[in-house]
Formats: sequence, structure tokens, C-alpha cells
Amino acid sequence: MAKNILTQFSSFVKIFSNFLLKHIISILLFILCFGVGFCMGAKIFSRPAITISGNMIDLNTLMRETNKIKEQNMANIQGFVDDKIQEDIYYVASSRGKNYYPSTCSAWKSLSPDNLIKFNTEEEAKTAGYTLSKQCQ
Repeated sequence: MAKNILTQFSSFVKIFSNFLLKHIISILLFILCFGVGFCMGAKIFSRPAITISGNMIDLNTLMRETNKIKEQNMANIQGFVDDKIQEDIYYVASSRGKNYYPSTCSAWKSLSPDNLIKFNTEEEAKTAGYTLSKQCQ
């Protein structure tokens, strides 16, 4: 019986040692490949130190100048948009009524299309004797 236990134990040790040997070899190969790759990558991807020469500029100064330019550009754009909006506004009145309506006010849409009179400016509508509708004030 003792001989049977010893043979089983020795077969277990052989199987376990083969298993352990395979895994240890795999782990050592992984470490070796990783180390070689790491060393090679460090040499390939290394870059020279950054050197700064010439005039230095303060980051705050740069940001202030950038913001000034941005504000100027926005002012120019806003002026252009305001001009376009002013160009698109016209005034409408009914030939049977006494009120005029800016095109931005939706109240004029209830007027009869047959009676509509269009004015390019507010002054034209006032000169023609119309007053601004209270719905559009």
C-alpha cells in the first residue's frame, strides 16, 4: 500500500513539474520579449530635449492679444448681421386700415392679401398716414 501511494505521488510530481515548467518557460519568454521591446522602444521613441530660443512671450499677454482680435472679429460679424437684419425688415399695412406692421411682427399675417401695401422703411409708412400697431410695440 505504501508503494502504491509513493507511485501515485511520484506521478503527481512529474505531471505537476511538467505543468510548472511549461508555465515558467512561458512567463520567462514573456518577460524577455517585454524587456527587449521596452528597451528597443525607448531607443526608437526617444527624442531630443526641447530647447527654447529667441523672444519669449508671456502666456497672459498672448491670451489678451488673442481675445482682442476675437472681440474685433465678433464686432465686425455683429455689424454685418445687424445690417443684414435691417435689410430684411419691411413694413406692411392694409389699404383699408390705419395701422402698419413690421415684417417681424406676426400680426400682419392676419391681413387680407388683396389689401396689403408694402413699405421699405418705417418713415414711408408714417408719411402715408399709418401708425404702428399696438400689437407690435
